[in-house]
Amino acid sequence: MQVPDPPSRNQGRIIYQAIANHSPEVVVVDEIGYNEDVQECLTASRRGVRVVATAHGERLLDALENPALHPVLGEPDLREGRRRTRPSFGMALQVVAKGRYLVYPDLAQALDDLLQGREPEGVEISV
Repeated sequence: MQVPDPPSRNQGRIIYQAIANHSPEVVVVDEIGYNEDVQECLTASRRGVRVVATAHGERLLDALENPALHPVLGEPDLREGRRRTRPSFGMALQVVAKGRYLVYPDLAQALDDLLQGREPEGVEISV
């Protein structure tokens, strides 16, 4: 199902309709960041639907510091340096430059590293 004008505040409603009416195995969402679409991505992942989503930021730390994304990142507590739950995504891919990517194969570990003040280990890919 396509969202007419992304980024749209209706995106969450459309994600909900896709999950409720079509029983998908995978949902692909561009530019999550509004509360409703973040919540629906969380709901989808907790119902066994694989979610592929993009979020804006230059680095993984930017996503971690975006409060709107906290539900899908395991409800990180930046002050205490820990997550409250598991993230909705198993891995993350950071676009470094055209044809250069940094893959975090274990997103939970990468987030934990960031929360503890360590640089997460990623695998660099060039194509």
